[in-house]
Amino acid sequence: MSAAADAAVLEAVVEVRHGAGFALTAALDAAAGETVAVMGPSGAGKSTLLAALAGLVPLHGGHVRLGGTVLSAPGRTVEPARRDTVLLGQDPRLFPHLSVLENVAFPLRARGVRAAAARERARTLLDRVGLVDAAPRRAADLSGGQQQRVALARALAASPRLLLLDEPLTSLDPGTAGEIRMLLAELLRPVTCVVVTHDAVDAVALADRLVVVEAGAVTQTGPVREVFAAPATDFVAGVAGLGRVPGEVRGGVWSAGPLVLPAPHTPDGPAVLVCPPARVTLAAAGAAASVHRVEQTLGGVLLHLDVPGLACELPFDVWAQHPYAPGDRVAVAVDPTAARFLPA
Repeated sequence: MSAAADAAVLEAVVEVRHGAGFALTAALDAAAGETVAVMGPSGAGKSTLLAALAGLVPLHGGHVRLGGTVLSAPGRTVEPARRDTVLLGQDPRLFPHLSVLENVAFPLRARGVRAAAARERARTLLDRVGLVDAAPRRAADLSGGQQQRVALARALAASPRLLLLDEPLTSLDPGTAGEIRMLLAELLRPVTCVVVTHDAVDAVALADRLVVVEAGAVTQTGPVREVFAAPATDFVAGVAGLGRVPGEVRGGVWSAGPLVLPAPHTPDGPAVLVCPPARVTLAAAGAAASVHRVEQTLGGVLLHLDVPGLACELPFDVWAQHPYAPGDRVAVAVDPTAARFLPA
């Protein structure tokens, strides 16, 4: 557990097995008002982790505690509706036949709040998400972005102790996703939240800490920017837009295949070079490498080289003059001022 566990609202050690092919073991905690992002490749167990926190998946080991109360343990699961937890995913799951106002008021009415008071609270929340004028409209008549705003207002109407977000921006276009992201950053400040995302921008904009899950296990955790600056795995490096090249330091010199760089302040032994592809350039003389794969990007191309983890970013006009193909030999140089060496 992290230092935040001392004041944790959420304390969880989740152990879940699906048949013989998948097992998830992950520890996660969140302090009051803290947002924790969870990232990982497809099939890593992110959504299973959220489902276990929400009480939708039973535990085979571990526990889920919220405010000191045990909600899940092997053989014991408090039903989702009684956990003071709300799960919001990509599908807003609004009631299409109800008005926007009645959708947001629904969780309050379900708790026995009088109709007038529930509607007043719903209007306040709709005003916060910029949709108070849409209160009388049917939810089915709204756009996808508007429906997600309503779903967020409804989730907050329940005043949950824990809000779980499962890639809520994935199905939205970039402009709408940006608007909802800004709204979430504002509205989540007093709420304890765990958000699963595949987007580094979401993690940086919304979360205080990041938990990385790969193949059913936590591989890295810490403050978001610190994790991205020092990626422990190739997945994290890819999300952060960095190359991660394993090599060896001997006598203040780091090497990986043909690539050699000064590493005067790094102890001898295995070490990983972390460097953005934009700071790896073609050179008249340098380390000789072969092009392994060519990847098109918005700004040009990435030449993935036969040195594992090493890529060179070329502007499109440069590549157009020299359209390198797999198997071509190139000489590359790494800007030493952009190179960082991490223990392997």
